[in-house]
Amino acid sequence: MFGSLDDLENRVPLFVLYGNSNTGVAGDAEANFSLAVNSFYLQDEWTPNGDLTLKFGLRFDEYDNSDNVVANPAFETRNGFSNTTNLDGKDLVLPRFGFNWTPTDRLTIRGGAGLFGGGAPLIILSNSYSGNGVTRTFASFLAPFFGPPVSDSIDAAVARLPDPTAAFDEFQQYIGFNPDVDVDAMTPDFEILSTWKYSLGAEYVFGDDWVVAADLVLSEVNDGYDIYEGRRVQVGTAPDGRPIYDTPAGGDYIVTNTSQGSGTVFTASLSKAWDTNFGYFDFDIGYTNQDVDELRSYNRFVGFETYAFDAQTDLNNGQVGPSKYEVEHRVTANLIWSKELFGDNMTTVGLAYAGRSGRHYTYVFGSGNNPTFGGTFLADFGSEGDNPGPMLMYVPTGANDPLITGDAGFLADLDTYISSEGCLNSARGSIIGRNSCETDWVNILSVRLQQEIKIGDTAVDLFLDIENFGNLINSDWGRVDSYTAPSNVAPAIVGIVGNQYELTPSASYDPAVGAASIVPQPAIARIASAYRLQFGLRFRF
Repeated sequence: MFGSLDDLENRVPLFVLYGNSNTGVAGDAEANFSLAVNSFYLQDEWTPNGDLTLKFGLRFDEYDNSDNVVANPAFETRNGFSNTTNLDGKDLVLPRFGFNWTPTDRLTIRGGAGLFGGGAPLIILSNSYSGNGVTRTFASFLAPFFGPPVSDSIDAAVARLPDPTAAFDEFQQYIGFNPDVDVDAMTPDFEILSTWKYSLGAEYVFGDDWVVAADLVLSEVNDGYDIYEGRRVQVGTAPDGRPIYDTPAGGDYIVTNTSQGSGTVFTASLSKAWDTNFGYFDFDIGYTNQDVDELRSYNRFVGFETYAFDAQTDLNNGQVGPSKYEVEHRVTANLIWSKELFGDNMTTVGLAYAGRSGRHYTYVFGSGNNPTFGGTFLADFGSEGDNPGPMLMYVPTGANDPLITGDAGFLADLDTYISSEGCLNSARGSIIGRNSCETDWVNILSVRLQQEIKIGDTAVDLFLDIENFGNLINSDWGRVDSYTAPSNVAPAIVGIVGNQYELTPSASYDPAVGAASIVPQPAIARIASAYRLQFGLRFRF
């Protein structure tokens, strides 16, 4: 890792992260395992009368995963159980019920309930095989300040770049089985992930064939995903009451279950078609509202990231918050007009609108590569390039809040920034919740132009699609922005002095710019924010 382009050019590294099989044979670090899911289904449909249909179902999943996870005796000593748990013999019983009722020829009511889950949680499973802490070293930290012989090895490896064997030749000697390295594991009583879902919907035709529909889906987590770190011990309390842990040499990232988490999704739509002297019109509009809470988003690939990327006040005792994937509001509308403008050739114009509320993001304390709240390397601190910090931000009441200290000019700019952000301003004097802020609303308008040309028994359709038409008109329209996952944003780096948080600027801050530079701006999604033109030709014969 080089600190700058100049350092790269001069071959002056900050540090090295080296990982490999502990034996030096790459194949020994492979996570080779097999997983078979045997599923059995039973379903019956009953029609008591012509208006009502009932469906009953039962699914049974059984997991066959007989390959052994390599045992780590140090893990078992620390935690009182082995790291060898896999999915062999796990099962899941999934009952289902549904109905469809048409009390009149204009009204349909539908609904159902059931337990949904199963699938193959391969990331959880593969982490247990590959992260056993015995067969490989994920990332050994080596730095010049270690002195000889490490510094000599770093110098030798850098001098040999870009020789692909340099790292192996110089750094393999420093890795091997170490009882303190990170371990990924599952609790012995881990259950396959599953969620109860309940749905109720209706569709009604009224007036001159207007169709209105509504659906409600409720979800309750049965066995959800959670993870904790098994080595840390609380050694203190921070100014706002959250725990401070020790800094163990490594982490035991242990996957377990939770029953916390729920969701409510409501959808409504209205549609109508007209055949008039001015042409045929087809119109629909829909709205969806999501209210989804989760404990963990399970959105990364390795244990320490899934543990730390969902910001908390205590990573070992997480709290439920809005789901990372929740889209609170979504509106769609479509209007299609068709008419034979010349001969019997159909001309069609279509407009499609899709609008939604912005993506969630979270304000956190920047860790600044310091274990201010204790914890483990790469999870709580040390991976700032991916995650500025896992600790939810305490939002000061003002620049003179007794819980904070720091440079007066910076604190004044920070206070101005907080006042400008509604979600922050409303949380003054408290710890802001995870995913409690949103980026800007997104509006996308698309257009389709289509012309039919008939030649005898053959027809040609010419069409032009313009996706994100607004962006074609104005480059500031139709833009989609978000903060890069894990969508944690740090207005300040935190330290603790006495019983106060010492706040210092993040890298984006420029005193000459002031409050506007407290945090970086959201990233613009390049593809989703750009207009796209597509010309098409279709023959029918």
